[in-house]
Parts: sequence; C-alpha cells; structure tokens
Amino acid sequence: MGSGSPRWPHAGRHYTNKTGSVTEDYVQSGGVVTGATGATGATGTNSTLNEVHVHHNTISNTGGGGLKIRTGSMANKGNGVLVERNTLKDVGGDGIIVSYANSPMIQYNNASGVGNGVYPFSGGNFAGIWVLGDHNPTIQKNAVYDTTRMSVADSQAFDCDWGNAGYCTIQYNYSRDNIGGFFLDCDGCGTIGGAKQIIRYNISENDCRMSSNGAGRSALHMYNNVLYCTDKKFNITLPDESVVENNIFVGTSDSRLPAKSGIQWYWNVFQGVPRPTSNGITGDPRFVAPGTDGSSIHEVDGYKLKSTSPALGNGAVVTDNGGRDYWANPVSTTTKPNRGAYQGPGL
Repeated sequence: MGSGSPRWPHAGRHYTNKTGSVTEDYVQSGGVVTGATGATGATGTNSTLNEVHVHHNTISNTGGGGLKIRTGSMANKGNGVLVERNTLKDVGGDGIIVSYANSPMIQYNNASGVGNGVYPFSGGNFAGIWVLGDHNPTIQKNAVYDTTRMSVADSQAFDCDWGNAGYCTIQYNYSRDNIGGFFLDCDGCGTIGGAKQIIRYNISENDCRMSSNGAGRSALHMYNNVLYCTDKKFNITLPDESVVENNIFVGTSDSRLPAKSGIQWYWNVFQGVPRPTSNGITGDPRFVAPGTDGSSIHEVDGYKLKSTSPALGNGAVVTDNGGRDYWANPVSTTTKPNRGAYQGPGL
C-alpha cells in the first residue's frame, strides 16, 4: 500500500490462532505481520500504512512471535497506530513489536510466556513488548509475565530499542518473573535515535534486571515506580544521563545499584538493597501486600501504601508528571507526591 492509502485492510478484525507455525524469518520480512493473520504490507519504497488498529486478538503457540507491526521506514513513518487488548501466550519470540510509526500507542495487552510454546525461540534475542524506529511511542497499561526462556541478551518485559526519537514512554505497566528483567534501553544496538526514556508508574515484581546499551545516546527519567525483587540480586545498568527519583526499591542486601557520575538519585525508598547515594529513605515502605503474583494490571493492589508508610507525601514534585498514578489517582503539579506508583491516601 502506498502512502496515500488510508487504512490497512485487516485493521479491526479479530483472529484466533492456536496452531501457528510462522518462522522467524517470515515474520521479520513483512510490514504488518501477526502470528494470527500472516498478513504483510508497506513493503514498497517509501510506502507507509496509516490508521492501523490491531485489537482483541488471541494468539498462542506461534513461531517467530506474536504481533509484529511495521508501518513504514525510518524516513517515512506510519500514523495512527493503535495496538490494544490483545492476549498473547507462549508465542515463540517477541510478544509485540511496533516499528517505524509516529506516536504509536500500545496498551491493555497481556503477554505471558513469550519465547515458549510449541515453537519456542531458538536464536538471537526477543522481548515482551518493544518499539523500534518510532517517534514518541507509548507503551502503557500492559501486563508481561512469566518469560522463562533467556535469549542471548534480552528477554525483558519492555524495550526502547534503536532508532526511536522524541520520547519513549513506558507507564502504568505491570511485569513480573521475566528472566531478562523489566526494561531494556538498546539505542546503541543500531541506528541512533536518541529518544528520552520516560519510565513512570510501573510495578515490576521479581524481574530484577534493567539493561542499558544506550550510553551517551539516550537519557532516562525514571520516577514513581516500584521495583520489588526479593528472589535474586538486582542487576541494573542505566544510561550515562539518568534521573531516578520517587521510586521504591525492595531488594537483597547483596544487590548494588549503579552510582556512577551522571546518574542522579533523588527521594527514593530502599528496603534491603543498599542506597547508591546518601539521598533517600531506607526501610520498609509498608506496602499493603506485596509479592502477590498477579496476571493482569488489575491484580496489584498489594503495592498500595499503608497509612504508616514513610513514603507518603514526601517525594519530589515532577514537572509533566503524567497527571495520574498507576490506579488513576490524580498527581499534583505542586504538592509533594508519594514515593512509588501509588498516589492515593495511606490505607
């Protein structure tokens, strides 16, 4: 389809696939490909797809991954891309990837066991939900969990990969028990896009790892997240230019958080894991019931704060803070917030 085409013809249809056998090479060759439909598009020179809506698909046991959406190229990006309310389980590779789009929105998806299934991933790297070559992509309100197969270097829940420009925003997501960790910055893995990464109001449970290959290329602003990791050590590397504030880290005493020059730590809470700098509170944040192993974004109320929490009302005010927390409680632009992903009253 050329750049003048208004809509991908399969947008909005519903598909179910439980016996797919798509290979990795085939999946990567098309423009819009899903494990459910095997559809391709936007393959001509300077071709784009616009107003692409991929929703309410149930995909499992596919080879090569689940939903792979490509709507253009680095020079000519598609518009109006929305990927939402899809369920992916045991897909043999990436859960969802959206590439070469302007302001794509990826939301309300549930991905579990990526890399596994009847056709498990067998080489290279994969991740749960990621973006590549996009401008201002947003990944929000998704659940990614139970990634048990380790690829060469990835296997994270979320990834801002190479070539993204503007802002890459990861917000209001829940992830747990992903062997590769919570988040990957891989702007150094290909064409440099230099997107600023905004990581906010997420809950990560027993993911334990964040990896940055974007040193000197991308900046990170990470605030009001919960990283709960009591099963193993934190393994975190961050970009050279990082601001990490208002988060709650629960970890093990043998963990070490990065303290190199250029990484600024402000107003965080650290339980178990040693503080990387002198700033921040040490001690129990007093969650209601942490570590409860949910399977959707709606099963994490245990990470709300008790009325006795030392994290209530004493964080740093963040400009352009998104306006709401994980549970849609309002976040003030003038009043000090709670630390962590919960901004309501103590319970």
